[in-house]
Amino acid sequence: MIASLTLKEHGMAAEAEEMRNRIYSCGSYAEALDIISEYVEIV
Repeated sequence: MIASLTLKEHGMAAEAEEMRNRIYSCGSYAEALDIISEYVEIV
């Protein structure tokens, strides 16, 4: 996942893991996008 790799590249490995765990337990694609947007700017 690009968002996870970007976080890791910027020294935010813990946040990347937290984001992935939240995404894996969510119920929809839209919810996953909302979670990702909390961590990175989607362009």
